[in-house]
Amino acid sequence: MFSVSMDAMPRTRFGVDCQDCQIRHKAICANSDPEELARLNDIKSYTQYQPDDMITYSGDAIDHVGTLITGMAEISMALEDGRRQVLGLLMPGDFIGRPDRLYCKYDIKALDHIQFCRFERKAFKALLTRSPSLSQRLYEMTMDELDATRDCCVDHHLPLRFGAGHARGDYRRQQ
Repeated sequence: MFSVSMDAMPRTRFGVDCQDCQIRHKAICANSDPEELARLNDIKSYTQYQPDDMITYSGDAIDHVGTLITGMAEISMALEDGRRQVLGLLMPGDFIGRPDRLYCKYDIKALDHIQFCRFERKAFKALLTRSPSLSQRLYEMTMDELDATRDCCVDHHLPLRFGAGHARGDYRRQQ
């Protein structure tokens, strides 16, 4: 299998202006005003991946963060016993990377041809501190992802039981 780190891919400036992006309505920049879009436009670059390319491996340094424009990717991790656990799928509009994290925790593999709009991590982090709407959007996307993860953990066939631990957030399923 051909694999390549996110930072080894050629950096290109093709694409469209942020204002005209096809996935802008669901991307990190969805709530950005024209000034913020101009700042994002100044620090963005694009890269592409082919099916089965590794976008990043667990433990890789995170030098860039960004948004999937096209395609689909799989996020997974290796388990101690050698098995691989698929944790989810990343779709157009999904944000990849953590601005505050130095190393990637998961493997991310391209399942389709992917176009990726990326930002140098440190420049993006600096922009977050000056852009309340960008910070708010990242927070919203993170909370949406947390809700989706929680929904996946629920066995909808078991009623929720609020026991003595309810005040501590200790929610248990009734057997």
